[in-house]
Amino acid sequence: NRFSVTQDERRVPDRVAYIWISRVRVEASYATDLLGPFVVAAVGGAAAMIAITVAAVTGVEDREAGLGSGLINTSQQIGGALGIAILATISISRTNDALAGAGDDPAAIPAALIEGFQAAFLAAAIIVLASAALAVVLLPGRESSAAREAVPAPE
Repeated sequence: NRFSVTQDERRVPDRVAYIWISRVRVEASYATDLLGPFVVAAVGGAAAMIAITVAAVTGVEDREAGLGSGLINTSQQIGGALGIAILATISISRTNDALAGAGDDPAAIPAALIEGFQAAFLAAAIIVLASAALAVVLLPGRESSAAREAVPAPE
């Protein structure tokens, strides 16, 4: 196993929440259709951020701890800003396409908005799944850390 299973498992709630909320309907109510995915995403996001932060600063020397922490915070801020921009673009594009397909009928606005939101949340789920796949392929696992420690230092 090349990737720490606990870090990947903590991203599962995000995937579930994004897919769940991508199925919302025009007639949806907050309590029955939105609250559940929001709670799942919040719990999963909190667990994932802790694991990601620990993974990012593990192995960083004490004198460079501030730098490591600063890099993870900067990455989170830039990633969040880019993520919102990309997902908003997907949502707006899909909404505009749906409205154009309905002949710009004002009665179609709620359904068009929902289609845009569905597309954005589905894209978010795909991005999270792709990032998990990349993490499995690119990040070293526990075995590689243990193997490095077992190798004697050159004399």
